[in-house]
Amino acid sequence: MGGGMLRRTALLATGLMMTTTLGVSGPAGATTSVRHIKPYDKWTLEMNNGGCEIQAFAMAGKWKADQFRDAGTYRGGGNTVTEKWTKGEGDGWSLSGTYTSGHYVVSLFNAGSQFATGYLVKGKVKVWNDLSC
Repeated sequence: MGGGMLRRTALLATGLMMTTTLGVSGPAGATTSVRHIKPYDKWTLEMNNGGCEIQAFAMAGKWKADQFRDAGTYRGGGNTVTEKWTKGEGDGWSLSGTYTSGHYVVSLFNAGSQFATGYLVKGKVKVWNDLSC
């Protein structure tokens, strides 16, 4: 009887450790990505060599900007984000960004060539590089 109790205690302890590990990091120790961009969020795209625009993110991976009639699609929104412009003055552009220190550090591309860098910052920024957003 003593051996059975010891085995049950060891099994219970192992089960608790597995539950704690799986609950924190997911299966096999994989980490989960926190979603920073959510539907109905507004983020400001700030371009280092230019101005800015406010992007409103919607359901089904779509976004629309307040300027230049820009709109497009996006993927991710956790540790990384990608965007494609499908309308407006930026039609054909794409963006790739990595989340760090509360914002995304982004690169913008046109026809596969990088033409700008900048930031995607949560919320509405009023002024960037002395230009209204």
